[in-house]
Amino acid sequence: MNIATIVARAFVGLIFVVFGLNGFLQFIPLPELPEQAGAFMGLLFGSGIGAVVKLLEIIGGGLLLASIGTKRFAPLGIVILAPIVVVIFLFHLLMAPDGGAGVVMPGLLLAATGYLVYAYKENFAGIFADHA
Repeated sequence: MNIATIVARAFVGLIFVVFGLNGFLQFIPLPELPEQAGAFMGLLFGSGIGAVVKLLEIIGGGLLLASIGTKRFAPLGIVILAPIVVVIFLFHLLMAPDGGAGVVMPGLLLAATGYLVYAYKENFAGIFADHA
C-alpha cells in the first residue's frame, strides 16, 4: 500500500468524520449562505435527510480511517462517500457565494476520492464487467 493512498484515505476519512459530527454537535459555525443554498440546506435538514447523510458521512469516514493498516473496509467507505462527495462538489460549484473560490476544497475532496476509486479499482471491477 503506497503512501498516497494512505494520505488520501486519511484526508477523506477525517473530513467526513469531523464534518459529519459537526452536523450533530455544531462545533464549527457555518457561514451565511446565499438564498438558494440556504433553501437547499433548509430542505435537506428540515426533512431529516440531512441527519441521515451526516450519519453516512461518519460511517464512511470511519470505515476509511479504520482501514488505515489494511484495505478491508476502505472500498465500502468509498461506496458510501462517493455520491456524497459529488453532491458536495456540485453544491459548491453551482451555489458558491464567492464566485467559485469555495470549490477548491470540495475539488480536492473530489480528486482524493477519485484517486481512492482508482487505487481500489480491483474491488470495483465487477461493476464494470460484462455480465450479459
